[in-house]
Amino acid sequence: MISETDLLLLHAAYCLAKTLPIPLLRHEPLADGASHKVHVVVQGLRFELPSVPGTASAARERLAAKVLKHLRAQEGKEPSAA
Repeated sequence: MISETDLLLLHAAYCLAKTLPIPLLRHEPLADGASHKVHVVVQGLRFELPSVPGTASAARERLAAKVLKHLRAQEGKEPSAA
């Protein structure tokens, strides 16, 4: 199984190879100890989940799903180059 650090390094290498900006991911455990606040900046847009119960990994996965949903919706809105 690949470690989270290795996954982040691979993602950074992919972004650099494709000349894409590297997303800035931040994670913060909340005071209750059972929830996490996560946000990411992708292509100048900030996506945030203020309180996600469970593990930090689960919080990042939920945020990733939110970002992918947004990016896929944006793909459909772009005019085709025909």
